Amino acid sequence: MKVKITFYGQAADVVKSNSIEWDFDDSISAFGLKKSIQVKYPQISSIELKLAVNNKMVVKDFDLNDCDEISVLPPFSGG
Repeated sequence: MKVKITFYGQAADVVKSNSIEWDFDDSISAFGLKKSIQVKYPQISSIELKLAVNNKMVVKDFDLNDCDEISVLPPFSGG
């Protein structure tokens, strides 16, 4: 399963990239993906991240599908 992950704000700064593609051998949930990101990029653990899949905010037990587009969103405020 391959997904495209786009990072914004502080998350992009930590990863040093705006987007990556990531392959998984098995299915994975949004929570599993978030944990995998934290393992690969330990500095990102200090940022409270939200995930959106295909432009919709998701909860941690949401199952990802092949070719999903994930947005990793740091805290933000309106204005």
